[in-house]
Amino acid sequence: MWANDAVESGLSPDGILVARSNTPDLVGRVAMYVGHPHGVVASDLTIRIRPKNGLKPQFLTAYLSFLYVSGHWRERAGGASGSMKKITRNQIERQEVPAPTIADQQRILESLGKQMATVERAHKSLEGQLTEINTLPAALLRRGFSGEL
Repeated sequence: MWANDAVESGLSPDGILVARSNTPDLVGRVAMYVGHPHGVVASDLTIRIRPKNGLKPQFLTAYLSFLYVSGHWRERAGGASGSMKKITRNQIERQEVPAPTIADQQRILESLGKQMATVERAHKSLEGQLTEINTLPAALLRRGFSGEL
């Protein structure tokens, strides 16, 4: 990558990234760059967004993630190929975004954080249970072949 291109493609902290071209299941996927590692650049398949005044980057990221998860972009993506869909910066810019007060955005983010923590705990618990289930047949076979059953 040429130095000028790297500077132009560089990410700044709290920049929001949207996959503009990808498979139908991944087009419109969203992430927020937190600022490290330093010197990260975005590909040309990524739309970079900076929230306008009055919107917290985390809130806009959460809202755009909701659109992605709900299939909003998958339904609106274009492209000649069925396996590679595209959305445009113009589509994202035309998207209406609710703009509650900063205090309400913070309250919503805190609520989402608590919900995500609950989901993460459940996920870890289920992973542990799945590991136990997957080891169970081997343990039963060992006991069976050793005459313990």
